[in-house]
Amino acid sequence: MKPTDEMRGGKAEVSGTKIKMDNLAHHNIEAGFFDFLHLECFNAYMEDRAKKNISFIRNNLSEANLCLEVGCGTGFLTRFEVPNFKEVVAIDISRQMLRKTKRRYKSVQNLHLILCDAENLPLKEEAVDLISLSAVLHHLPAPHSAIRGFYRVLKTGAFLYLHQEPHAFEPLQPRYIDFLNIWTGHLIEFLCKIYFGIFKRHYPVGEFPKLDYRKADIHQFSVENISQICKSNKITIVKVYPFVWLSPWELLHKKHFLMLKKQRARYIFSIISKANFLIEKLPLSKRQGEVICVIGKKIITK
Repeated sequence: MKPTDEMRGGKAEVSGTKIKMDNLAHHNIEAGFFDFLHLECFNAYMEDRAKKNISFIRNNLSEANLCLEVGCGTGFLTRFEVPNFKEVVAIDISRQMLRKTKRRYKSVQNLHLILCDAENLPLKEEAVDLISLSAVLHHLPAPHSAIRGFYRVLKTGAFLYLHQEPHAFEPLQPRYIDFLNIWTGHLIEFLCKIYFGIFKRHYPVGEFPKLDYRKADIHQFSVENISQICKSNKITIVKVYPFVWLSPWELLHKKHFLMLKKQRARYIFSIISKANFLIEKLPLSKRQGEVICVIGKKIITK
């Protein structure tokens, strides 16, 4: 995938404000349902990956005074950061998302929430030991300029962690991942339909708002593309790889699956997600995946 004009910063001046306003409206609405609508993020496998990556970063830092979480949402990465850093600053463009995070971590003393966007960081130069983002970069008008801003506030030797960004497959690569997820979703929906046909009971979770994700999800990245964006902004790549193979998120739009109790639906999705622990051990699994993880480091070279 080639960098778009937005990634280079070319169209950011024209379309940036509208993209931000669309994202603000989208995520203010989505905040009330976010954790359930995104079970592909909130599951055992994703939590394990995030915990291990943040532990890896912490073990390779000489000091862990300040972590900046950009686009914190409802606080997925936050739970792994607050035990590892003296202070955590979590920012988001959505006030509703910050309210959810505040309620979730109301007893945490070293967490500070700020309403702002990723391209206007209210921090001085070389102040931060880790900048983390979970599924945020693809929402930004100009990822290139955003990472340039991250570089400014990172200390020398500090880390940039992109937890999950949508992976753009090469056109000729087999789409077995889509096939696997679609048919897993169909199978579980079919089993749910049989279940309700037998027991004649259901627990509707209610109507979710209709959201146009095309207005919020602006970019996809290849491994080469996202690596180049980091490198061109003087971020040295430590790790970069695709991951997540089985994550039938379309279940969250299936009639009978949504008739399950929320707790039961979460349990089923969590069981499915654990299959990724086995899939990642297969040869060549790291060549494809639904999303990309990047761990980068600010290194000053002479």
